[in-house]
Order: sequence, then C-alpha cells, then structure tokens
Amino acid sequence: MTTTSLRDRRQETTSHNKDDRKKGVWVSFQVKGFKPQPDPFLKEPRAFRMRAAASSLSSQLLEWMEVNPREQSLKGPVIKAMTETWDDYPEEFHRCNRGILLFAREISHESGADKVSILLKDKKLDGAGDGGHTLRHVLMNLVPSLGQEQAEEASETDGEPSPKSNLERYLEVEIMVGLTHPEIVRIVSARNTHKMVPEFAIQNLEGKFDGLRQALMRANRKFAERCVAFKPNEHIEGSDDFKPISFLTILQILTCMDIDNFDEDRHPVEAYKYRGSMPGLFLQREFVYRKMYPIAGDILQLYDRLRSRVPEAYNRKGRRWGTVVKEPIGTGPKEELYYFDPSGETLAPKAPSALFYPMLGAFRAALQNKEGRYEWIDGESPSSWPEDEFDDLVAKLAVKIAKAVKDKEVDFHAVGRDNSVWGNCNMLVKNHLLETGRVQPKGRRR
Repeated sequence: MTTTSLRDRRQETTSHNKDDRKKGVWVSFQVKGFKPQPDPFLKEPRAFRMRAAASSLSSQLLEWMEVNPREQSLKGPVIKAMTETWDDYPEEFHRCNRGILLFAREISHESGADKVSILLKDKKLDGAGDGGHTLRHVLMNLVPSLGQEQAEEASETDGEPSPKSNLERYLEVEIMVGLTHPEIVRIVSARNTHKMVPEFAIQNLEGKFDGLRQALMRANRKFAERCVAFKPNEHIEGSDDFKPISFLTILQILTCMDIDNFDEDRHPVEAYKYRGSMPGLFLQREFVYRKMYPIAGDILQLYDRLRSRVPEAYNRKGRRWGTVVKEPIGTGPKEELYYFDPSGETLAPKAPSALFYPMLGAFRAALQNKEGRYEWIDGESPSSWPEDEFDDLVAKLAVKIAKAVKDKEVDFHAVGRDNSVWGNCNMLVKNHLLETGRVQPKGRRR
C-alpha cells in the first residue's frame, strides 16, 4: 500500500463517514517523514513510521490507553530525564525518546501532506500500546508547560521568547493498523520491556480476569470501578489518583475462603505466602473461584468488618490491640476500608494482613459447596451477624493471633505462614457455629 492508496482508501470510506463516527473517532496530527514499512509476509504494509509534532497530538489519545498493559506514573528518573531533554535539547527529543506505538483500525495520509489521521474504534484494540509514559507526560505536562513558558518569556522580553521555547518537539511514532487482538497482545508483551511488565498485566489484556471483574461489578459497582486495579498504576476514571487496591489482594482474600482445596488439616496459607503467584493460581483453579462469585461481596465485606471490629472487640477483653501490632491505636497509621466506603473516608487501624488472613480463613467453616456454588451454611453471611455475637467471636480470634505473635517473637510473616495458626482460628469458628446452633453436628438435621 502506498501513500496514494491510503488516500484512496480514505476516500472509499467517506460514504460511510457517519457510521464511522458512531463506531469510532478520527484523530489527526502533524508529521514529518511519513513512511510505510513493507511487510515481507503481506502484500500491503500494516506498520507506518513518522515523527509527530508534539504540540499537534490530541489529548483524545489519553482516552485510548486500555491496550497498554499498565498505566502510567509520572514520577521517577525516567520522567525527570524526559523533561530535561525536552527543556535542554528540544531538537534531539525525537532521537533520545523511544517514542510511542499506536494501534488503529485505519490510517489516512495524503502523498506529500504533513497530516496523518487514524481511526480508533475499539478500546481493547486501538490506542497506545507502548510509550504510554511518554504520551501522557507530553500531553499532560510538557506541551502545557511549553505554552506557559512561551507566554511568560514573551511578557518578560517584550514579545520575544527564546529560540528554544519556540522550537517544536517531535516524537517517534509507529502506527500499526488492522491487527487482531492476539497479534496486539503479542506485540505489546514484547515491546513493554523498558520496565518489566508483570505477567498478570498481559493476562489482563488477554481478558483472562474478565469474569472476576464482572463478579466484582455485580457485587459492588462503585467499589469495583473506583478501587480495584487490574494492572499497575491504574487510574480512577476521571482522576489522577491511582486505584488503591490491587486485584492481587482480592485474589488473596478469596483464596482464604477456598473450601475445595483446603480442609480442617490443610489451610490456605498460600493466600498470604504467595501473593505474587495469585494470578497463576487463579488461572489454575478458576472453576473454584467461579463458585465464590455469588458471595464475593459478602467475603469482601466480611474482611472489612474484621479489620474494623477486631481492635475494639479485643480491647473490650481488657487487652490492647496496639501491643499486638506494635502501633498505638489512637495515633498509629490508618488504612481505608475500601468495600464499606469506596470514597476512602472510612479508616481502620492498620495491621499486617498476616494477622487478618488467618481470621478470615477461619470463616471457611461457615461455607458449603452446593450445586457448584458457595453458600453460607445457615444462609446468613457472618458480616451480617449481630454485633455482640460477631465481636465476641473476633475477640477470641484476636486472642489466638496475639498469642501467635508473641510465640513468633513479633514475626508477623511467621504468623501468616503457620498452618497451625490458621487451624486454631478455623476451629474457633467451627465450634462457635456448633454452639450457637448455626450449624448442626454431623448426622443431625437442623
């Protein structure tokens, strides 16, 4: 395909312009040196290289970043170095920066012209696949600051800004068109090597966690949209803030409640011990996690209720939770209760997850596997139990944990990795269910 045929192709789509606008958006920018890259295995090129004028790039591109496996943090030495090159060596910016890779459905460039237009239709297929940090920093910080700098210098020098502030900066841009989702995933995985992308970010791009995402949306849409990050540095929509909780934490919490692979003797210690391996474990046992989806909201709410109630319940027994976690309760660090309050305004005293996961896992005793889905044995989630009953039980659990902390000489990691600690907590909940009649002894019907 030559630049002439690209123009012809654009003309061919003119009659469908209205439909295109419904399905996608054309984004244009100014370029130098537009050149198709011949593909040895295809008749027409799918890749095109050019240098784009930074000031002509549209901020619309920031809305097309889902194809990138991670979101961008505009901090650190790379961002600092990029800014220094932009300021001090503007004529070299396109040589010093790695540039950006854009995926699009179609591309338009008239022979001899300096404008390129790309058609973006599907956010899972189109947008910035590599160079997201560069694109975001240029559009959000560098181009705006350049305009401000020009205005300031013009006012200080009677309308004569410095030559450097007048210089256009250029970016190396590669555009690939018409690729399939598997092709895009392979390219993005290979290209994002400047800083190693976690494997789960690529798996998320492949859609392997979509079922979990949908389950969280059904349970609590606000929590799922505002709080849970399925890739590194994922932003809250419409905000510069990052989502505060990794989906790895969600997998750890759900793993604590796995009654298919764990029993009274073997407990889900790996939920605490192998956080980084959670995505692989999830993919191996996805059929188990699917059974939890109907009560995923209950499980997350139970975890938050534990975190919020343990300190006070423990202190009512004439003890001090602060001596367990080695932080004063009144002045110690706090952390958000995301599920209860996705705005992040509700706080609980901070404590290591190694102390809470064994307590949460103990409530596996209240679950049953019924016709391929998890249900609460008495039909009622522990998170909705009366406060006095719940507090009394969690106080007993906290006493067990406090003893383990003392026995382990305040090695919280050792507590979280000890199968016997999990077992002691599990037995407490099991006995409580029997004593309160919430569960009948085996062989008897309620």
